Amino acid sequence: IIKVYFRPQRQQQHTEQFELVCGTTSLLIPLEAVLPASKLQMQSAIDFGSVPAKELALQLLPIKNVGDAPLRFSWKIEAPFSIEPIAGQLMPSQILSCEVRFEPQEAAAYHASAACSLDNGELLTVQINGLAKFPFLSLESSRIDLGEVVVGQTAEAYVRFGNHSPVAANFTLTLAGGSRDDVFSIQPSRGTLQPNEYSVLHVVYSPKATGTFSCRTCTLATAGGNKLTLTCQGTATGPQLRLSSRVFCFGNVRSGQSPSKVLYLENCSNVPLVFEFLQDPNGVFALTRCSGVIAPRSITHTAVLFKGTLPTNYWQRIVCLIKDSEPLAIDALATVYDDSSRPPPLLYKHIESYLAKVQAGGLTLLNGTADLTTTTQVQSNAQQQQHDSSSSMFNVLGQMPPSTQQQQQLAGPDSWQALFDGVDAAQAITVSSNYLDFGSCSRLQPAEPCSFTVSNNTGAKVLAALLVTPWQDPLGQLGKVAQVFQAFPESLELRPHSSATLRVVFRPPHDGVYYCQGLVLLAGLKAMRSFRLAQDAEVVPPWCIGIMASGNTFANLNPEYSPKVILSSSNITFPPCRLGEMVHQTLALLNKGDTPVHFKFTAASSSPIDIKQQQLGIAGAAPGVGWFGPFGALPSQGVLEPKSQKLVALRFQPQHLDMAQVNLTCIFNNTSANTTCVLLTGTACEPQLSWDVPDGQLFFRPTCIGASSQHCITIGNISQVPARWCWVVSKKLQDVVIFEPSAGVLRGFESTQVRVSFAPIKQQVYNARAALLLLPPNAAAGAAGSGGAADDNCQQPTSADANQDVEMEDSQRPADNRQNSPTDFADAEKLILTIIGEATQGALSIEPADGNFGAINVGYPARRNFQLTNKSNGVLRYSIELVNHAPELIDTEGAECDFGTAVAAADSNCETQHGSRDAWIDEPEGVVNARTSKSLTLTLLPRRRGEYKLTLNVLATTLPQQSSHPGMRSILAGSSSSPAAAAAGPAGLVATVPSYPHTSTAPAGSSSGSSNHKYFSRTHSTAESPNIMAKDPEGWLGDAAIFTAAGAAVGSTKAAMPLDKPPLAAVSVTAIACFPALLVKDVVSVGLPKQVAWQMLGIQQLNQELCSPVGGAEVEAQILADRGMLTNDKALMLLPPYKMDLGVVAAGDAARSFWVQFANEGPLPIDWQLHSYDAPEVELESWVETARPVSQTEKERAFVIENAILGMQPHSGTLVPGSTQQVHVTFNPVVEGFFQLPLFLRIKDGKHLQLQLSGQAVPASAQLPLTIKGSNSCVFAACPLGELDPPLQCYELRNGGPAPLHYMLDISPLQRLAKQNYSAEVIKFAGGSPLEGVVPPGEVAVFNWLFQPLEAKSYSVALPLTLGDAQPQPLLLRGRGYHPLQHPEAARSTAEETAQRWQQWLGFQAAPSLAPPGRILLPSQEMLDFGVCLPASTTKRLLLLHNRAAVPLAFVWDMGVFSEDYRVISGRLRVTPGTGEH
Repeated sequence: IIKVYFRPQRQQQHTEQFELVCGTTSLLIPLEAVLPASKLQMQSAIDFGSVPAKELALQLLPIKNVGDAPLRFSWKIEAPFSIEPIAGQLMPSQILSCEVRFEPQEAAAYHASAACSLDNGELLTVQINGLAKFPFLSLESSRIDLGEVVVGQTAEAYVRFGNHSPVAANFTLTLAGGSRDDVFSIQPSRGTLQPNEYSVLHVVYSPKATGTFSCRTCTLATAGGNKLTLTCQGTATGPQLRLSSRVFCFGNVRSGQSPSKVLYLENCSNVPLVFEFLQDPNGVFALTRCSGVIAPRSITHTAVLFKGTLPTNYWQRIVCLIKDSEPLAIDALATVYDDSSRPPPLLYKHIESYLAKVQAGGLTLLNGTADLTTTTQVQSNAQQQQHDSSSSMFNVLGQMPPSTQQQQQLAGPDSWQALFDGVDAAQAITVSSNYLDFGSCSRLQPAEPCSFTVSNNTGAKVLAALLVTPWQDPLGQLGKVAQVFQAFPESLELRPHSSATLRVVFRPPHDGVYYCQGLVLLAGLKAMRSFRLAQDAEVVPPWCIGIMASGNTFANLNPEYSPKVILSSSNITFPPCRLGEMVHQTLALLNKGDTPVHFKFTAASSSPIDIKQQQLGIAGAAPGVGWFGPFGALPSQGVLEPKSQKLVALRFQPQHLDMAQVNLTCIFNNTSANTTCVLLTGTACEPQLSWDVPDGQLFFRPTCIGASSQHCITIGNISQVPARWCWVVSKKLQDVVIFEPSAGVLRGFESTQVRVSFAPIKQQVYNARAALLLLPPNAAAGAAGSGGAADDNCQQPTSADANQDVEMEDSQRPADNRQNSPTDFADAEKLILTIIGEATQGALSIEPADGNFGAINVGYPARRNFQLTNKSNGVLRYSIELVNHAPELIDTEGAECDFGTAVAAADSNCETQHGSRDAWIDEPEGVVNARTSKSLTLTLLPRRRGEYKLTLNVLATTLPQQSSHPGMRSILAGSSSSPAAAAAGPAGLVATVPSYPHTSTAPAGSSSGSSNHKYFSRTHSTAESPNIMAKDPEGWLGDAAIFTAAGAAVGSTKAAMPLDKPPLAAVSVTAIACFPALLVKDVVSVGLPKQVAWQMLGIQQLNQELCSPVGGAEVEAQILADRGMLTNDKALMLLPPYKMDLGVVAAGDAARSFWVQFANEGPLPIDWQLHSYDAPEVELESWVETARPVSQTEKERAFVIENAILGMQPHSGTLVPGSTQQVHVTFNPVVEGFFQLPLFLRIKDGKHLQLQLSGQAVPASAQLPLTIKGSNSCVFAACPLGELDPPLQCYELRNGGPAPLHYMLDISPLQRLAKQNYSAEVIKFAGGSPLEGVVPPGEVAVFNWLFQPLEAKSYSVALPLTLGDAQPQPLLLRGRGYHPLQHPEAARSTAEETAQRWQQWLGFQAAPSLAPPGRILLPSQEMLDFGVCLPASTTKRLLLLHNRAAVPLAFVWDMGVFSEDYRVISGRLRVTPGTGEH
């Protein structure tokens, strides 16, 4: 072991070595002494990725001291990055996580290097990268209207919102303004949405005060500045009670009788309904059930009793309080008589007449008679007898009467007014106090009586009596009553304008009891005591004044029971109102105990407004009102019966603009220890408007004359009460600026958008002012209205006094030109708006100048793009008008076709927005900014074939651009723009331009006005507000200029375009709309002449149908086929057959073939299909078993298909324009019989036809003629009278069977015809084939005839024709004679005569274009027409023969019936050369 010692002299690193020698070997050993060192380890880069701007993003950066000495570090980095901690010390092996912060203020890409300085002089860097983007949130809806919600219930709504940015969005939801009644709850209030993530806001509306409209605005915001506004609104309503009747007339009742009627009560709400009739149960008019709770959507009933005994008239208005809702009232009236007194019968018409007179200005009663006549006779209540009869019916049925749209109304004051203020506004009879409080008394000694004064304010004598009913002990024996209160005297006679005093004494029968009873003062004119003293028109109803009397017998006792009463709410908030208005609420007191409880409301700072008014008793007013400052309670005290509840009506009548609060204390049993408190809160305020116009100045960009520019401004009501407003403009802006809407009502904290349109009429700079008026309360017809709704009843100011600051100068006009009193709105508050805009001249061009669509398919849309260019320096508003100049060129016979409707709907929404219209512009109204261009697309969707010749006119317009669902008006091309001219125009396409709907009033929620422009006749209507106003179900302005293929004008007839000015630009648009045109051009069958094969297959009728427009049955069949619902049976029912007769063939012979050539004669390609719907469209597998035919017809069709008896090949094809295709039709007579096969020819987007193939297989010996259409008749060509040498006219009899045909023609009827025509042979047989003979198979017999008419008429004769062994059949010969001078037009051939001329057949051509397989020699013409030939002349035609074979062919002509042996012609037919080799 070798020891090495190290003793350093200073602190530094030492390196040495020593040599170790061992014998001859040496070894160098290095020695090193190092100092303690520090080293920092960390990552080289940090990437934050995408983060939201203006928000803090954090990442951790771990650093570690991997050295063996302590290490100090410090960071340096540039904003927006920062690192915490900025400096520090790390011990050996210590790890510290530094917090890297990234807080960008702008959206950009950030790159930075964080420098870390170490105490050992080392410098390390970390690359930090981050990308900042602004988050973008969107709300599904900016306004949530929860509608009307019953107090006690809640309404919920969900609003979807999402983050459409690539960064996370941290959002917060804050309440920005609006109602502060805390009825809205919105969650969540904060959160984070990841990129492209969606969430929902849960809105809960819990209304508190009935009749309150609440509007709350909240802001959904991110730190990056993205702010969205959500407005929540709702209206608090109360439960709805419907009464079966509100008038109960008991009629004449004998004293001592007690009639009754049933009253049904229906709760029309989804919450329980608490009600209470404010009527003594033992009163003259009593109800068996005065209070209770009605379950939701249920019905209950009570009985209305009459207990009057005093002979007089009775009338009382009984108010029914409803918890959290408006009260209702019923009228009860009766007339009591006895043997000594007979008052005049009281009817409800008398009550209506009296109240109408009172409301008209008071009642005049002189000399003991009543003057109730008015200028208009008040009609009686027509429903009275109906209610009377209905009540008896309800007693039997036990159900409510049928619901009516509106609850029956009572005459005079109703609801809250009747409860607090009574029904007699004239105050004919009053009492000094309607509440008598006897306090605490003893039953052993009489209490001090209470008195009150009765005043007669009329000019007649009045009889008054205080009706005091016995008191029913609620805890005593049922039916046992006692007279607790007594009146002295019992009745009074009051002279006109006099007063008298009544005393009431209190005589309680029990100790320790609270007594509270309702008394009724009944007063009536003395003249009403007998029907002899008053006429029917002079009957005045009595006055009933309620008086509440109360007292108790706790003078020397304390209540031995504790009250168990609870209040429905400890905090009552009234709806906000204006000064001078009154609002109401209800409070329920519930006694859960078994003993009666006395209650009384009091307040520490009670300050009644008017003691006299507070205690004054008026007819109809409920007694016991207590006032506590601006708040009133009715009743302010009373007794709660055991296990019952009582409703207290509360009124808030503000005295100043501010929030008022009173803390009412309810004392039970007059003991201060038994109290509870309720806080009443009411707010009085005045409406106040605001807008978002900075500095009150509105600038419009330069606008071309005849065009218009728009600005949308938002006006809001920043108060809690509704505000009625309207716009007025100065004379300078009267025909230039339009406000839409021009007037309206804004509920509390509600806002709406007003569109201001600037439409200059001359080139100048406009600088003038308009005013937004806040109308005074007396101009408002009702406080509540829909948001932003305009009121047609709102009067508009026109005077200079109303707006002197707006340069009225006898020229100020409301925005809708209404004329009203100049002084109605002199005190209206206003906001002044200065409008500045410049008018310039406009120039517009359109390219391309030609709009030729060429050939287009019917039922499919075709489109052309046009470029509008504004060459002026101003904004130009345009409108497109399409005019059709040739509606007569459109075929209106066929059905409208919509083959491409789905395509058009997908591309341009034509199905939903344009309906059945044929052409439209995607943006028919719009704006082209200065020196810019706009692309427009014209879509033409022709539904009928024809030639379309349109003109696209670009017009300057002042109408503002609207959104969806147009209302249209029509202008016939070349006619006047008046409605009469439009309606009387010719049928065809009409040009239409957008306009407002043809309604006499503006849409709901708006007011409209019209103004006469210098160049335009226009109508201004309210635009739909995107946030406030309800959507219009009809739509106001169109988003398309459209013309239709109907002749009648549609839509509004109001002028809305500058019709008297030429268009700014015009383009001629042409198009030819057609169907795919398939036509049969040639038919070939071996052994048959071409014209015969043409007639057998019915090609003439088939071609005529192929050239006709598509019919309704074909459209229906195509719809069913597209849906896969078309079967053979349905197709046979829809489509008429076109018969194709393949002739008669011997059974077992070779198949007969026809070759038919299809040609595309039109400009459109053709896709055709030929199939049977019975056959599957795809090839089935071998294991598939098809359905077996059921009916005999199906079996026959299946046999034909299975044995290939009839068929056509191929089944489909495609033809480009000008091309042809060959179709092979076969008839294979495998067995004898008559066979038919329906095949359906379907042309895509075109015709759909039924081809009825038929053929007959017969024995080889069958003799049958060739039967084609018209083969049993011969129609002669028309011949003029006096023709001495008429031409020969022939009839051909062709053998169509397999065997020689024996025939015999009997011409004897020609002799009878001659006798009928003066022995002149009108029709004469002129030779040809013999009259009896045999026609070989495939050959013909020709009979010549001469027709020489004597008169200008039609001739006909039937000749018996015997064929084979069959019975003779008539051969009808017909001809027509005409006078060549008197009627030269008769020389024209009729349709029947023309049908026999192959030259007139559609599609028929003499030259062959089709060669069947195996035919190698083709002539250039298959039909030779020699035309008209002169006698003894020679007419020649050139015929070419084409040899298709590769070897020479020898040929010889067979002249057939034209040979000289037959002599069928007058002359000779010769072909040169007759034989030869080619």
